[in-house]
Amino acid sequence: GSYSGGFNSVNNLYSNGINIIASGNEWIAKFSGIYRNAQNTKTPSGELSNSQFEDNSFSTLFQFKPFEDQEVKFSYQQFNAYDVGIPGAAPLFPNNAIVTYPKELRRLLSAEYKINNLSKTLIKLSAKYFHQFISRDVENIPGTVQFVPGSNGQPPRRVSVLKISPCADHNTDGFQTQADFKFENHYVIAGFDFWTRNYNGLRTREQKIEILNPVDSSVVRTTYKTIYEKPLPDADYSSAGIYIQDEINLLDNLNLTLGGRYDFIWLNNAETLNPLYEINDGVVNNNPVGQKIIWDAESAENKSYVFNIGLLYSLGDQSNISFNTAASFRSPSLEERYQYIDLGSVIRVGDPNLKPEQGYFFDLGFRLFPENLNFTTSIFLNSLKDLVTEIPGTYDGRNALIKTNIGEALLFGFEYSFNFRVKNQLSVYNTLSSVRGLNQKDDQDLPQISPLNGIVGIEYFPLDWMSFDISAILFAEQNKVAPGEKTTPGYATFNFKLNFVNLTLANIKVGFSVGLENILDKEYRNHLSTNRGSITTEPGRNIFIRANLAF
Repeated sequence: GSYSGGFNSVNNLYSNGINIIASGNEWIAKFSGIYRNAQNTKTPSGELSNSQFEDNSFSTLFQFKPFEDQEVKFSYQQFNAYDVGIPGAAPLFPNNAIVTYPKELRRLLSAEYKINNLSKTLIKLSAKYFHQFISRDVENIPGTVQFVPGSNGQPPRRVSVLKISPCADHNTDGFQTQADFKFENHYVIAGFDFWTRNYNGLRTREQKIEILNPVDSSVVRTTYKTIYEKPLPDADYSSAGIYIQDEINLLDNLNLTLGGRYDFIWLNNAETLNPLYEINDGVVNNNPVGQKIIWDAESAENKSYVFNIGLLYSLGDQSNISFNTAASFRSPSLEERYQYIDLGSVIRVGDPNLKPEQGYFFDLGFRLFPENLNFTTSIFLNSLKDLVTEIPGTYDGRNALIKTNIGEALLFGFEYSFNFRVKNQLSVYNTLSSVRGLNQKDDQDLPQISPLNGIVGIEYFPLDWMSFDISAILFAEQNKVAPGEKTTPGYATFNFKLNFVNLTLANIKVGFSVGLENILDKEYRNHLSTNRGSITTEPGRNIFIRANLAF
């Protein structure tokens, strides 16, 4: 067994985990569990309100051999989260909205049966089934109040939106079977997989409506109304695919990998009314004012053929070069096709007629790995068409973000990393990556592309059981942005970590580390941040301690 725990000062995060393994000659059982609790994150400009969270998870696995060369495996995972804050608001929420995940749940159950060494050529045959359930609830307290003047004989009203609560259940079932073959210089895998996802969701909008006296605006009567809506239609999304891959040893120093896959994807959705119905002071109204069909009952199908080719050539015992190319295909998800998200500000709308994303990928790499050095680098080019993204527009006279295909895009760049042991007690390391994204249709930059960035650091081992690490995380300015996207200045943060390993206390092996992240309490903005509204700064200085005890 083992125990792990830690603390972060930047958000008062406490984490605790335990892992237990038991085994015999023909079986093995594992259990692990984690609990975490964090308060609001501290930033150089102040506390990031509504960034707290609490979660726990556990997983179990039991595997046994009923017969020689046969294995049966069962596994189960569960994740629970409570009071998870979503910092920020605009543009999706009103500026003063408080939005949280009050309670979230994920369960995953799987069972697998495997037979090994059926023959000299058929070395493995397996079948696996899984079921996943996800429950997602959101609580949005928008804090909006609207004054509606009297007209056509109707008195003035004050409408307060008390709470908006989207919730949904996602059920996914899947099956996969695969066979592994070995022929002389070929290693072939072939298989079939199928999965289907069912979505069922609802959104409630709770309002307090105060009828006002037109003379002095005093409250004459108060009505409580709950409106029931569908953010997405009830729908099913299914996929069935077959695949094959062959790893071929052409020469002593040359390996070739060939792979291909065919998928058939189909989905259907129910007719969707919005609003669905409403309850006024306990009275149900199935035909509320403004009810209309926002999604007709529809079905769609996609078929895809994809492939990959890879070459690995060894230049010697300590270096190789590689080349990979592949074709990709992605069918738009249910959310991208059908969503209608109205949380009190800008609405987000899907498009059932979105085209699938398709692309071609190329990568050329080099690796050098003598005794004291590990150096890896690659350049890549990705050509894509019909990328799905959101563009500003209007829907029913309101500001909206509408899912659309943007035509053709190009992503290209490079990355490298190296770790060099200067001497037995000292190592230096460095990583660097760069990517550029272009919308070829409009000759504009793509949104949400990371700027040039990297890490440089030194690790020193004064003793066998102790080391310390000093590093800097560096980001360049990002000024190649899409229309309407903010530029981001460059920044650097510095970190320090002290490690203690292979300590023994009685019969317990102990390892722990302490350190500082963002030592200078630097205020910066991450270009890929998902923070909303006026929140632009990342976590500040963090003191951490992490420990592991093996027994």
